[in-house]
Amino acid sequence: MAKTARRQAGEGSLHFRKDKGLWVGTVELPERDGKRRRRYVSSADYRTAKRKLDALKGKLVEQGDLPTADTTLAAWLGAWLEEIARPRLRPMAYERYRGAVVDHIVPELGKIRVEHLTLSHVRQLHRRFDRLGLSESSARSAHTVLSAALTDAMREGVAHRNVGKLVPLPRVADVDASKGVALSMDEVRRFMAVAQVRNLRTASRWVAAFLYGPRQGETLGLRWSHVDLDEGWVDVAWQLQRLGFRHGCGDTCGRKRASDCPDAELDVPRGYAATRLYGGLCLTAPKNARHRIPIPAPLHAALTERRAQVEAERDGYVSDHDLVWCRIDGEPISKEDDYDEWVDWLSAAGIPHRKLHAARHTAASLLRRLGYHSDVIRMILGHSSVLMTQGYTEVDISLAREALSGYGDALALPSQP
Repeated sequence: MAKTARRQAGEGSLHFRKDKGLWVGTVELPERDGKRRRRYVSSADYRTAKRKLDALKGKLVEQGDLPTADTTLAAWLGAWLEEIARPRLRPMAYERYRGAVVDHIVPELGKIRVEHLTLSHVRQLHRRFDRLGLSESSARSAHTVLSAALTDAMREGVAHRNVGKLVPLPRVADVDASKGVALSMDEVRRFMAVAQVRNLRTASRWVAAFLYGPRQGETLGLRWSHVDLDEGWVDVAWQLQRLGFRHGCGDTCGRKRASDCPDAELDVPRGYAATRLYGGLCLTAPKNARHRIPIPAPLHAALTERRAQVEAERDGYVSDHDLVWCRIDGEPISKEDDYDEWVDWLSAAGIPHRKLHAARHTAASLLRRLGYHSDVIRMILGHSSVLMTQGYTEVDISLAREALSGYGDALALPSQP
């Protein structure tokens, strides 16, 4: 007997199953990774089963592919994180995505099949954060991750729609100005007075934080090779981040922790630029595009003094990474130690606790209060929304230099080393 040819994608069949008492329709889907895929419909009534089968075939013609009905959200998210999200995300962003998936999305919705997800399920995820007493911003983050995963699920033929895009993001309450996220000018002066007394080695780090609002990693990753005191600018080209490791031995060394592997490698996507300095502390590209910031007089004075300190300390360095701010042995300052200093000095200055990011808010808030244009402030802070030609950049640097000079004068910080 001749072998029956395999049906092609889009073809279907309808037959009666005596064991179930149902008419069962089958539609062949495009193969994936060499594996045969099908979708099924069924009904006790022939005409109903035929109508379902025709509708399924029509949907396949319209969309080009259909998801199979057996993929749970947990299974899809596990594959999505490793195969799709990880190669295109920065390491810290990947960890945030993974945290949202492992801590919230999978525990709440993981057993539901992707094809069966509804708008109600997304709202159920929102309610999880209310139930656990977590912030609206955390709920928004999880919603965004789920939506991104479902967009790729549609592209891969695992889902037919993205319910995440059909439900509004959780609303984040406006920041109450009375809570004082940003420091006042008086608080900045008090903080800097403490800094000058407590640790002259890092006092200039906080001058930079308040004057042009760099992110913590951008500050701790600043190198002297990207500071030009003669021309008066800082080039934000690197940031300090703590990255994880993976086994470089093919898991044959027997060490449980990848960081203990003799052939340990940084666990970063291919093509991701990272220079290891100490332990897991590495220099990576900044979050947004590399940008250049003018140095106002108070920061110039602080950096000039810091430069003299570095020259006096260098003979005692264990490692010289050319960092502007480093430990006494030349190794990088961890974000944890940097944050502890921030908390200690806020307390010593009698300032209510703020998150470290408040220094960045302070720069933006006080520059705005002094009347400088939002485009100039965005340029100083390095926001990605500013897209500039080289000519426009030169105009903006001039305006930024003027703004930072006026801001420095208003803070009344020392302008001579």
